[in-house]
Formats: sequence, C-alpha cells, structure tokens
Amino acid sequence: EAAGILRKSRDPENRRKVNYALTEKGRDLLPVILEMIRWSAKYDPNTLARKHIVEGTQRDRDKLVADLLAKLDAE
Repeated sequence: EAAGILRKSRDPENRRKVNYALTEKGRDLLPVILEMIRWSAKYDPNTLARKHIVEGTQRDRDKLVADLLAKLDAE
C-alpha cells in the first residue's frame, strides 16, 4: 500500500472487512509476477504454482495477462 501497488478500502456491506485491490502500478507488475511464477515452476519441482497459470505463461503470456486483468476488472 505504501508503495502504491495496492489500495485498501472498507467493505461497504461489512465495515469490519477490508478489501484490497491492485492500483494501475500494481497491475503493471502482473507480467513480472507471471515470469517469476514461470521461473519458479522451471526450477522447483515442488512448486505450488497452478499448472494452468504456468502453461498460460508458456503458451501465450500476453493473453494470460489480458484474461487475468479482465477477471480482476469483473470483480
């Protein structure tokens, strides 16, 4: 939050709950994070990375980024 990557807001339905969302700066980090996931899967046989994310980075990273951003926008 202090770095401008996330923004925090109170849930309008439950004021005790806090919601976090990516800022534009945070959204711009998505390709970097996906490359780190891909790298992790390559070198760590016990990676916890989800298989469909790893495969998406290998198949068409730009489409995966677009799909993930669209999903975030829909939330």
